[in-house]
Amino acid sequence: MKRLFSALALSMLLALSGSQMCYAAEVQNVVTEFPQEISVEGGILKFVGMSEDTARGVARAQFRVYTHGDNLNVRSGPGTNYSIIGSFANGSLIEISDPYSSAEWVYATGTDVYSGKTISGYIYSAYYI
Repeated sequence: MKRLFSALALSMLLALSGSQMCYAAEVQNVVTEFPQEISVEGGILKFVGMSEDTARGVARAQFRVYTHGDNLNVRSGPGTNYSIIGSFANGSLIEISDPYSSAEWVYATGTDVYSGKTISGYIYSAYYI
C-alpha cells in the first residue's frame, strides 16, 4: 500500500510539474512599415530610415523635411495656441518617435535653423499619406 501511495504521489507530482513548465515562444519576425510620407504644414516629410535611442530603448523614424522653401515651425505644444520654439529648415533631417500617431500634431526632434541647437517639439501634420 505504501508503494502504491508513493507511486500515486509521484505521478501526481510529475503531472502537476508538467503543467507548470514554461516553454520558450517561437521567435517571430515582426515587420513594421512606417509611413513613407507625412503631410505637414507647407510641405511633406519623407521617410529616410530608423535610428535607436539606446539610452531609452526607443526606436525613432528619421524623416527629411521638404517644404516650398519655407522653414517648418516647431511649437512647444500640440496646437497653434502654443508658442513657436524654433523651426526645421527645408531639407533637414528630423526624428519622430511615434510616426503611427493619428494625431494632427507630431512630436519631433531636429536642429533648429536659427540657433543650430537640437530642439524637440510639435509640428502640424494635417494627415498621413
